[in-house]
Order: sequence, then C-alpha cells, then structure tokens
Amino acid sequence: MLEEHSIVGGLGSAVTEIVCEAGGGRVLRIGIRDRFSHHCGSYDYLLGEHGLDIDSIRERIDAFTARA
Repeated sequence: MLEEHSIVGGLGSAVTEIVCEAGGGRVLRIGIRDRFSHHCGSYDYLLGEHGLDIDSIRERIDAFTARA
C-alpha cells in the first residue's frame, strides 16, 4: 500500500485490517511515518526525506519481496 500521507490511521491501516481479518497475507505500507520533517523544502525534497522517492520505494519493495 503506497500513500502520500501518514501511514497511521489512513487508507493503508484500513486495508491492513481487512487483509488480517480475511486470513492474512503480506502488506507493505509505504507512506509518511509519524514524525515531522527536519527541514522545509521542495516537494521533491520532502518525498526524499520521507522515503517516498522512486529509489527509496524500489528499495523497500525489493527488500520486502526478498523476504517472501
């Protein structure tokens, strides 16, 4: 689940609950962790700081699928 929003309480949380209730499965939640940004900056800067840039997302997915 990829969302450009907080992973706490958002759509990803609802999807994760449904997956768990339906009997399991693996869910990778990628989004903004519960923290403030260190600095203000451009949109691209903030995506990188929160791990939502293409390279960071690719790394998370690769690590997640490697654990399968």
